[in-house]
Amino acid sequence: MTTSGDTPIQRDELTSLLSLSGTLAGLCIGIVAFINTSHRGGAATAIDDVLAVCAATFLLCIYLITFALRTRSHKRAVLLAQIIELLFLATLTVMTVAGFFMVYTVW
Repeated sequence: MTTSGDTPIQRDELTSLLSLSGTLAGLCIGIVAFINTSHRGGAATAIDDVLAVCAATFLLCIYLITFALRTRSHKRAVLLAQIIELLFLATLTVMTVAGFFMVYTVW
């Protein structure tokens, strides 16, 4: 992703992550709302806190993706794309682990 020839691919990846981040943020918020309305046990409060942080991080990804798509500096766009990809992957991993904990401890 460091050459100027990769710009269209980078834009395609960022626009894909943009829609995925929005969808996953909404999913996290929906799960948190479901947990809070169902009044589950004590483990649910830790899981809904983690998922709330995941939702906020996905929203941060949306903001950074928008900024990366609008920037004119190629170096900045490449750096932001790498940061966004790492942040997205880390948040997706945390969300997946929280999902496993939710399945095996709450239900």
